[in-house]
Amino acid sequence: MATGSFGPCYVLVGHDPKTKYSFIAHISVSTNFEDIRTLFSKLKSLNVDLNDLTGVRLLGGWTSGNSIHIGPKIITILNEEGLGGKVDLTYFQQKVSGSTESKGDSSPHYNGGLLNPQTGTFSLFKTPWDRLEQKGFKSNLKVVTKLFKESNVDLNEMSLEEWHTTFFNFKITKQLPLKMTIYSSETHQQS
Repeated sequence: MATGSFGPCYVLVGHDPKTKYSFIAHISVSTNFEDIRTLFSKLKSLNVDLNDLTGVRLLGGWTSGNSIHIGPKIITILNEEGLGGKVDLTYFQQKVSGSTESKGDSSPHYNGGLLNPQTGTFSLFKTPWDRLEQKGFKSNLKVVTKLFKESNVDLNEMSLEEWHTTFFNFKITKQLPLKMTIYSSETHQQS
């Protein structure tokens, strides 16, 4: 189970050694935060006891911009779900060796990572997974273009520099569903 690069976004992973279910969720600044509760409801419906979860990690996020406000909201939900003390925050809003930085931005962009669904072990990529990045870029571009169009912002009339400025200062007014994967190596189920 893999996720592409994340920087202002957060990634939440975990594993239940009893049922062998693992999960990975990619949480962006436009994610509907209540969907995080949906993730835990889905796990409970699969007979996962949240107390049995191991390897629960919240990674990513920036210490500036909209991202700085998202992290505490995610942590509040994790606390309310009873997971607060179980969450590893080692890579929460922290740089790591191997993180990449975009031009003009010194905030960390993690290269993405891989969750082993059999063991719940999550490891960061040393270099980006190009095919996964291209798929993610195309998906994100569709969403961004649609949001800009709904706000009457014409990207075609902008230089690359103006596009980046507009993108990073864009006020998000629409929440999108949480991107998540739940998988069991024993039952081979994915949702």
